[in-house]
Amino acid sequence: HVWLTACYDSPDREGFGTLLFSGDADDDGVTDLVIASETKIVGRPEEIVIVSGSTLLATLPTVIPPDPYPAVLCEDVPEDLVIACTDHDTRNVTCGEFPMFGASVAMGDLDGDGSSEVIVGSPGAKVGQKNNAGAVFVFDPDDPTAPVTALRDAVPASGAHLGQSVAVAEIAGEAEAMAGAPGTNEFFVFFCSGVGTDSVDDSTEPRCR
Repeated sequence: HVWLTACYDSPDREGFGTLLFSGDADDDGVTDLVIASETKIVGRPEEIVIVSGSTLLATLPTVIPPDPYPAVLCEDVPEDLVIACTDHDTRNVTCGEFPMFGASVAMGDLDGDGSSEVIVGSPGAKVGQKNNAGAVFVFDPDDPTAPVTALRDAVPASGAHLGQSVAVAEIAGEAEAMAGAPGTNEFFVFFCSGVGTDSVDDSTEPRCR
């Protein structure tokens, strides 16, 4: 038996639900749901949706129904925050038509302020003149108006697809963003992200490449 209490659908987003990720994006102690879509329609932005866990909890009834479960109508859940791929001029990253924004998602406190950032992979993004070089975008869900940080290879390669996978892990006591680039068989740890105490360095030095 399946008991459906809440649902979210997005008929305007192609491939919606390609990726699901859970974590406390708004740091309220309740797990939120991140839903990604792999849009491949020209002229439509690729987006991820963050659905508040508190909103989901509000749809749950106070009394659990008996077994077998009766039919329960789906209660629509409003989207809490929508994040779209945006060009980043400083890092020379452009989304283009098919950035594959939302191919991967992770969360972690990269700047050490006690709140989580959302890390989104965009393996189809263009870096300079390199198509499908890929990039990783860092967002602050607590402040959607804050500048977005774009992470990319300082020596980008066409077809690298950086951001096909992303993760956050602690290294030497600090959380660092990581990303895979399967097109060049590489894996990156962004020590020079410019987030938190990380310096900004776009040089070809091994640590910051």
